[in-house]
Amino acid sequence: MADKELWISLQNLNLGLERSPQKISNDAKNKRDAEHHLSLVVKRIHPSQNPAGIKVMMPKVWKLEGRVTSRINEDGSVQFFFRHEHQLLTVLDNGPWAYKDWLLVVDRWTRRNYPDFLRIIRFWVKILNLPDDSKSDSLIREIGGELGHVDEVHIQQSTADQAGEVRVRVPIDIDDRLIFVRYFNLDDAGAPVLIRYVYDKLRKFCSTCGSLRHLATSCNHQVHEMEHLQLPPPAANQMVTQPNTPTEDADDTMGETVGSNLNMELSENQDQSAAQGEDMEFTHPREDQDAVNATFDVQEMGVDSASGQIRGTKRKVTESADAEQASTSNKRAQPNFPTQAQGEIDIMFLVETKNKDSYVEKLGADLHFPHHLLVSPDGLNGGLAIFWQDSVKCDFLDTPTLHYTNLIVSEGPISFYVTYIYGNPVRGSRQQLWRRISNLAQTNLYGNKPRLMLGDLNEIQNNDEKFGGPIRPEWQFAHFRNMLNVSGLHDIKTFGGIYTWRGNRQGGEVKEKLDRAVANAEWQDLFPKAFAQLLKWCGSDHRPLLIDTADRKWRGAKQFRYDNRWRLNPEVKQIISQGWIQRCSHLPPQRFNEALKRCRDSLSQWKTDNLCNSKKRIHELQEALHKAYASNFIDYNFIAEIKSKLQAEYRMEEEYWYTKSRIQWLNADASWLDDHNPAGIGWILQDGRDKHILKGSSSIAATESPLEAEAIALKEAILRLKMLGYDHVTFCGDSAQIYRYLDSSCNSRSNLPPAAIQGHLEDIKALAYNTYMFKHIGRQDNTHADFLAKQARINVSPYVVSYIL
Repeated sequence: MADKELWISLQNLNLGLERSPQKISNDAKNKRDAEHHLSLVVKRIHPSQNPAGIKVMMPKVWKLEGRVTSRINEDGSVQFFFRHEHQLLTVLDNGPWAYKDWLLVVDRWTRRNYPDFLRIIRFWVKILNLPDDSKSDSLIREIGGELGHVDEVHIQQSTADQAGEVRVRVPIDIDDRLIFVRYFNLDDAGAPVLIRYVYDKLRKFCSTCGSLRHLATSCNHQVHEMEHLQLPPPAANQMVTQPNTPTEDADDTMGETVGSNLNMELSENQDQSAAQGEDMEFTHPREDQDAVNATFDVQEMGVDSASGQIRGTKRKVTESADAEQASTSNKRAQPNFPTQAQGEIDIMFLVETKNKDSYVEKLGADLHFPHHLLVSPDGLNGGLAIFWQDSVKCDFLDTPTLHYTNLIVSEGPISFYVTYIYGNPVRGSRQQLWRRISNLAQTNLYGNKPRLMLGDLNEIQNNDEKFGGPIRPEWQFAHFRNMLNVSGLHDIKTFGGIYTWRGNRQGGEVKEKLDRAVANAEWQDLFPKAFAQLLKWCGSDHRPLLIDTADRKWRGAKQFRYDNRWRLNPEVKQIISQGWIQRCSHLPPQRFNEALKRCRDSLSQWKTDNLCNSKKRIHELQEALHKAYASNFIDYNFIAEIKSKLQAEYRMEEEYWYTKSRIQWLNADASWLDDHNPAGIGWILQDGRDKHILKGSSSIAATESPLEAEAIALKEAILRLKMLGYDHVTFCGDSAQIYRYLDSSCNSRSNLPPAAIQGHLEDIKALAYNTYMFKHIGRQDNTHADFLAKQARINVSPYVVSYIL
């Protein structure tokens, strides 16, 4: 026995620990990634859920028994390997899942480096007691945002056979406490409305604190007197009269009813502080500067050469410690120093952190940040630290690095992209990053969503942003300026001076504007009073940068924007002509700007009086066409008139998207004769300016129907573009049936596609997941693809793909 223990002890020696880490080859890592790409990791949240039982039972629950393999990992999680991506995505979409009446956390292996990996369960949550006049997307997102970031909104209108409902899909952290009720002031003059949240597929949970990890019998949470709130029971019209689902039946047996009248913490203090923030007036940045600088005097203690960029909130900062008392020298051992508390800062970025991770984590805790993400220092290169409060959620789009971090910041119903940059000191690497960001913008990665970019970009736009030192040639600024132009990013109004960095070079002192915050028009529309504030130099050769979103509510008129579709409307031409003759013709030439303003006002008034939303107009015309066909006395002249208007609106809708988006468009079509002869498929890729880029065509084996040929044409086009590396393409076609089946909002058991194309549609959805979009167009707009398909069918052509020069 002693010899065995000695042998085990010898096996646990640390010989080799002093050697530097061995780098794994890219081939080995690529093989590992390929093997694990189609896998899900399942984690238990309660000790009673044994991994072996999860491994056996979950494939049966998913109805994939024999079609997935699995293993138990060393950390107790269970990993399932799928053959097809559409099966994996179906499991994710139909969650949450449970075992032994406790929920499970299910996540993709590919997200293993994300901060919220195996921490999130996505619920569909039903919102009860919401008045009909408040069932708008924006208001529902704000109400659902009380639970977290709202991913999706579903509004089911009432019908004669079915009651209406409002549901939101929200990711919930497994350590958060569930909220079931909340008062909302929907009208300033009316009484607060009690909104109830009902979680779909919720299993066991604690009715005392709302935890998903234990029951009320083992809860240690102390309910304070201020948390007790007498809540009225649900009104009679709120009670769900539909038959119970199996999930609901199971919930009833738990002894803890979902959505019942429970005493729960409602975060009243947080709401009160937020309400106070709403009443705060906009203050000049100088009033806040000294108090905010106190925070960075604290930063100086623990982080060497740190440049901080912060996103502030609309709440007024209060000074809690004198700056001189807070600052100390850069000693390693620190006493408990005073900190800037109360959470006035939502997010803080610290770059070039040379300290150990444990020390930086302690700094975040001392500054009262509950969340953090660290990029560890690498040799002489410093690291990156990101701290954020509970008031916001940060979803990282990729693995953060020292030089480039992409994330989505959410605060209630508001969300926007944030790109944090630490420019590489090597010019070549820096310019490579500018080209990469430009390419991402051109592929429309960010769509038309609000976007903010900030950080130590280590670059200037021109020599006017530089003081001292030699003059730089213009070509050195080209890549940076092009990136800003392509991305549509412009400087945020900045207070506190021009230069953010200072140093000594041969010939004297040099100052440059290396740190900046830039945003697109959508972000600046979202935060019209936002500003950037340069703070004092403190322990670094860079000035910290504060981004304050201030009061988001804009009291003035919305910015007028010209719609390119108006040039095709004769009524608009008449409005401009009348406005010019009546209001502008008498103005002298030097008041030309005033004449333009008056023409703009005339257009703005016309826009207010007319429905310019093509999507809404198309829906109205489709309804009118349906009623016309359903009438007992069919008026074919009236139907022809509606069809003509509908085609015109389709063209307007196409014009809108071609103008608004940089996304590339692909038109696909098929040519079919009968089920005995080969069919033909063709597609053509074009950019937003109607310039043709790429085309492809082929004959295919005989199909049972033209609908199957259309599905194959679309699938083959997606496969080819994936092989060629084209992302963010909108696929268009004239088969209304195919595109209706691809529309997720139209999916129902009564709208199932024919069996012959079900497999093709599953493949299309799996291939296009989160990358491609689909749009139905008229036959007259698909003539190029139709011609290619017919030629391929007639000539029985092999697959040909060619670029169009």
